[in-house]
Amino acid sequence: MSKKILIVSAFFEEKIGYQEVQLAQVLTEMNYEVKVLATDRSNLNSEIRYENSNGKYEVVRIKKHLRIKSTFYIKENLQEFFKSYSPNIVFLILPGTGLPYFVLKYIKGNAKVISVYSDTTITDKVANAKGTKGNKIIFKVLKYRWYNKVMERSDILMANTNETVSILKNISKNSINDKLRMTGLGYDPSKYFYSPELRKKFRDELHLKDNQKLIVSITRVYPGKPFEYWVEQVKDFLIRNENFVYFIAGFSNDEYSLKVKNSLEKLGLKEKLILYNFTTAEKNNEIFNSADYSLWFAPTISIQQSMASGLMPLIPFDSTLDHLIEDKVTGFYYNNFEDLKNTLNKLSNFSYDRIANTEANKKFSYGNFLNRIISEVS
Repeated sequence: MSKKILIVSAFFEEKIGYQEVQLAQVLTEMNYEVKVLATDRSNLNSEIRYENSNGKYEVVRIKKHLRIKSTFYIKENLQEFFKSYSPNIVFLILPGTGLPYFVLKYIKGNAKVISVYSDTTITDKVANAKGTKGNKIIFKVLKYRWYNKVMERSDILMANTNETVSILKNISKNSINDKLRMTGLGYDPSKYFYSPELRKKFRDELHLKDNQKLIVSITRVYPGKPFEYWVEQVKDFLIRNENFVYFIAGFSNDEYSLKVKNSLEKLGLKEKLILYNFTTAEKNNEIFNSADYSLWFAPTISIQQSMASGLMPLIPFDSTLDHLIEDKVTGFYYNNFEDLKNTLNKLSNFSYDRIANTEANKKFSYGNFLNRIISEVS
């Protein structure tokens, strides 16, 4: 009989496809019975509400809750849900949102618990960012206890970065070395993979010549990301190098996206800069295959997704990304924007083995490390 798996996540937005969505999809493809328990709220848009949804896996939405920023106090009694489903394995995504902590009392003692952590949602790392005032106090008063209770109940702790590992060790009251794993973020191998056919397909769609090299960035456009400033860093390179084109996907039809698109078009790069809407995972895979390099200015799961096609990413070096690439082999690290510009100038004469990189990057496949993690708790 197939194991029953429950994924508990405050946010679950299938169109956006963050980590919790990819876990649900991959675990379903691995022939597990999967259900998702989430709130009815959107992460980035407070106006959006979701209904219960059914597909290959069922998403059960909690509607009775109190939300403060990205933290939830659950008012709904979930006893009947857990009684009727009774999962064998429970994935608790980002305990700091509250929901994973509040469902602990419903999880049976014989169920295995795997909790998942991201460094940016643990302590006061983002306390000085816009909209996060009071995070440090909230953590000390409430979330420190939540994290420790979840870690104590968990059989495995999955950390997204090396920095996450360090933070978890610092806040845990007890030793967690024996159950702490740095798995990182990953990609769904059924959606992200290398394909020469997809490369030709999308390059033809963009009317790119064989000698043109494409640099891509795929990230949601919303306030807090300084797109105009980022593109300014590569503007001179694009002007000086006729055969390079920069492609950005992630725009929507909202007022902010239209404003950013208008600002970028005023940079005068014309056909050297292609602006594309937010799209599907399948289309993203076409884009990554069509490209020669991907460019990133901040941590995002899309980096690993691009690497699934063997693509060389250019990424800032910091403690959240230091595990991703072998520098100058499977990608490039840059330390600042001056360093980025120097790296860009080397690309015209650089070549790499895309198929070899595809094989090397399979370690980021969710299928690979979920098999290992589940075998540990089985």
